[in-house]
Amino acid sequence: MRITALILAVTLAAMAPASACKLDPIIKPVKSIVGIAIGAPVGAVVGLLRGGTAKGVDYANSFPDELGGGTIGTVLGTPTGFATGLVTGGVTGMLNGLLTGVREGASDPLSKGSMSIGGDFTDYDPYDFD
Repeated sequence: MRITALILAVTLAAMAPASACKLDPIIKPVKSIVGIAIGAPVGAVVGLLRGGTAKGVDYANSFPDELGGGTIGTVLGTPTGFATGLVTGGVTGMLNGLLTGVREGASDPLSKGSMSIGGDFTDYDPYDFD
């Protein structure tokens, strides 16, 4: 019960506007810590799901063309492309989401960007580490 109350108090303090408090030097680091603590794991999971899905669909559409198109290219390329995109996009999306959660969680805590949930679900490039 105490730990739940402590987590609730820290989260509420982190969400409070910094200018409204006289404890500004304390609130900013707490916001950053809470932002990282929430943004990193949520960003990693969301990045895994979004990256795997986005690249799986992208590769499922492009692999058949690379294999010459037609029935054989489609039969072999679609599942191979989806599986390849699912794995590579998922792994890099998880890493990208984790890093974004740390970077954005410190500078803009508890935002959509810090949790990799901004934009359309499949409009996500897990290979874009900026």
